[in-house]
This record gives sequence, C-alpha cells and structure tokens, in this order.
Amino acid sequence: MRLTVPWGIFGYGNIGDEAMLNGFAALVKGYPRKLSIHVASQSPSHAAAAEPAFRYYSRNNGGFGKWRATWRNKGQLIVGDTPIMDLLGSWPLEELSHLAKSATSEQRPIAFLGTGTETLQLEASKRIVKECLAPAVVHWSVRSERDRARLQEYGVDPQRINVAADLAWLLQASPRDFGQREFRQLGLEGSAPRIGVNFTREAFVHQQSAGLPLRLAQILDDLVEEYGARIVFLCNEVRGGAEYDSAANEEIRELMAHREATYSVANNYWTPAQMMSLVGNCDYTISMRYHFCLFSALQGIPFIAIKRAGKVNDLCWQLDWPYAFSLDDVRQACVTKVFSEMRAGEKQLGALLEAGVRQMREKAKLNSAALDAVCSASASVRWGSAAVCRSFAVAVKWDMQELSTRINTQLPSPIRSVLRAGKSWLRGTR
Repeated sequence: MRLTVPWGIFGYGNIGDEAMLNGFAALVKGYPRKLSIHVASQSPSHAAAAEPAFRYYSRNNGGFGKWRATWRNKGQLIVGDTPIMDLLGSWPLEELSHLAKSATSEQRPIAFLGTGTETLQLEASKRIVKECLAPAVVHWSVRSERDRARLQEYGVDPQRINVAADLAWLLQASPRDFGQREFRQLGLEGSAPRIGVNFTREAFVHQQSAGLPLRLAQILDDLVEEYGARIVFLCNEVRGGAEYDSAANEEIRELMAHREATYSVANNYWTPAQMMSLVGNCDYTISMRYHFCLFSALQGIPFIAIKRAGKVNDLCWQLDWPYAFSLDDVRQACVTKVFSEMRAGEKQLGALLEAGVRQMREKAKLNSAALDAVCSASASVRWGSAAVCRSFAVAVKWDMQELSTRINTQLPSPIRSVLRAGKSWLRGTR
C-alpha cells in the first residue's frame, strides 16, 4: 500500500530530523504489511543519502514529481518532530492545518506518528488543533504521557492517542571509528576529558534568558580550569542563520577566556550515524537540543541537558535523568557541581542510560499503532478517474509555469527584451 509523508521537514539541515527518518524506516521494515512510502523533503538527495529506504519528492514541487508520488496514495502520515507548537509563531500549525484539510477533501486518512507536543501559548493555536486537526487526524502516536495529556487538553479524543516514544530511539549505537578520525584531524588527542557541546540562539531562548551565552562561556572556562577539559563544539542543526548552532557556538566560544582549549567540528550535514560517532568520542556532553541529548544516551555518554523547550524536559523525565537545568538555572556553581557528581558516578550512569535506552526502544515500536490506524482507515479509499485527471492537469500547469519562470530568469536580458517586444507586437496585430 502506498502512503505519503507530505510534511517535508527532512533535508532542511537538522540532523535530528534524519534520525527520526532512520527510525521510521526501521519501524516500516518490521511492519507486517508491505508499504511503499513517498516522503516530501526540502533536499531529496540528502534525505535519500541519509535513509535510502523511501522514495522522495521535493516539498517545493507542485508539479509532476509530486503528482507521481501522491496520486495513488491511500493515506498520509505526519512523521516525527514536534508539530504541535507555536514557539516559532504560526509555523508549523498553519501548514499542518492546510495538509489536514487537503487530506480530508481528498478523502485520505491522515495520522501523526512519533510526534511531540509543546505547551501552546496562543489561543489561535489551540483552536487549530481543536477545530481542524482533532477531527481530521485518525490517530496520534506520541513521544510521552505528557504529550498525550497536552493533546487531550487541546481537544483530541484520547481514544485516538497512544503513547510510544521518539522514532530515533530505534537507532543502534554507532561505532567510534568515524569520530576518532575527525577528532584526530582536529588534533584532539590525549587523556583530557572531552566535553561535546551543542547550543542554539533562537529568539525565544534569548527572550527567556538574555545572559545565557556569557554564563555558558564562564561554565566552560571553569570546566577547563578545574578538570583540564577539552571543549568540542558540534552542530546538530547545520543552517547558517544567526539563530542556529554554528552562530551560537561561535558566540559562546568568543566569550571564553580559554579558547585555546576549544575545538570546532566542521559544520557539515552529517548523517545521524556520523553525528552519533562524534558524540561517542566525547566523555560528556552539554546540549540544548533534544536529539543531541538523545544521541548521547544512545551512545552511553553522560549528558547535561539545558531545557530550552518542553520536549527536552520530557526526555529527561522519561529517562529519569536528573542532570538537567532550566535556562535560568544554568549557573556556574550549579553546573560544575553536577559535573563533579557525574564524574564520581560514571559507571552507574552508564548502566542507567543503557536501561533507559532499552526501555525507550521498546516504547518506540508502539508507533506502529499509527500505521495500523491509517491502513485500516484507507481500506475504502478509491481514486476516481476524474480526480486523477484534475490533479494531473494541475501538476502539468504548475510545471509549465515553473519552466516559463526559469526560462525568463535565465535568458540574457537583451533576449528577454526582444521576446517581450515580439509578444507585444503579436498582440497588437490581432
């Protein structure tokens, strides 16, 4: 049976997204029914390289490529990430409401699989969930009990929700070889403790805690002075904007007194396996990102989580992991005290992480309930010939307009002027 994943978050630059894609592939591989999955992506080539199990089409393509991927689909899935949120404004809820309305108009079942939910700030966001998504979505498999509670608060029928776990828990730990080579090229050798760090500088983080970069720089300096630590900056989100990891890491590094003890891993769009190998060559990590903390757990690396969003808090709660701070609680004395405790109990922490990963991996398999629901609801789906023809005509029209736009923008200016003059002349002779 053919299903589509129309929310094209994959290939944007967030390595955690591709980790969920890998986990989704593992879930589909173990599913008893044969499924053909077509996935929308910002970068189909990168998504295919990171996870070759699916077919991909461009999320920006409204033409034949999208039509070919979707015209025979029997259902749709919103896979992974935290789609129920409004920390970034109207996105992603407005986009998701359009997808849900489209699925309903096409009489295609739509389900959310392995997704998370933040506490919504705006009444308009809550209305979108209650009035648009809740009636349309046939099933929700979510990352935690807290996600279920939030959805119920927003008006989703509890009978349509099952608690699973993030899809990335289905990944296996990565060998350390790749990370060892990268660290060696950086000159990062010796017995000094390596602390992998990963920060962001989104607007909402700065609004909540404006002095955070300086405090983090002071904490890292203290770890260098106290333990001779080597600080390794890594990017789990590789886009180059001012709010992303590379800019945040560089800002904090520039504020440090001991920049000679820092190392910056290249801001490449690594696969999840490569990033996990890099993490696996650290002794400890500190991060504000959900999947970087999850990668640390998968690799058995003790981590300090900075709870910039509810999902990071939920992750620590699920693992019963005490080494986490809210944005305002990130203080030099508190973090260095916790780091000392982690070093003293390193063996016990390894066992705690191993048990937690094992438990979360089993829970992640429960995301198959969303597949069950959409497959069951798709039994009555039929494609009418008229609908196929209409959708094909729309796709061809889109491609022709796109081709015309490309020709007009790529032709030299004098030729464009001649063509415009010729078109005007032809109109005048009619």
